[in-house]
Amino acid sequence: ADAPILARVLMLRLPVVGPLLRSMSAGRIARLLSVLLASRIPLVEALELTRNTMTNREYRLLLEDSIERVTKGESLSSVFADSPLVPASMTEALRSAERSGTVDSVLGDIADFIEEDSESLVRTLTSVFEPVILIVLGALVAFVAISIFLPLFDLTASATTGGA
Repeated sequence: ADAPILARVLMLRLPVVGPLLRSMSAGRIARLLSVLLASRIPLVEALELTRNTMTNREYRLLLEDSIERVTKGESLSSVFADSPLVPASMTEALRSAERSGTVDSVLGDIADFIEEDSESLVRTLTSVFEPVILIVLGALVAFVAISIFLPLFDLTASATTGGA
């Protein structure tokens, strides 16, 4: 049970994949909270529901901490500001939304922005890794072909020298 948890924690810390996963998770939190708050669900209950949808342990712990601290009277933006899992831009936008009373709509805008940014990053990564994958597959096919035909060439060479 500890290996998958460790793998998820390590995935968040990888150079290229980590920021993408953190961004996507933050976007998911923003989207869910936006929808729930727009539906007039109280913040603490919305945080609980959002926590239950998160599969990554780090984000579940963040949301559990958020529930506890918001219940004690802290603002959600101050809780998120203390976490490296939430982008600073999201925290600042949330802080501004809390002051103006437009948390649900701002969280929706944040989610839109993060989702668009994540899609762009995924497209870029795909276009970068596509040629690399093709080269690796080509090398693998070449290796298999050589492995199959080299013994055949040796066999035909020994058959022609043995017959002479």
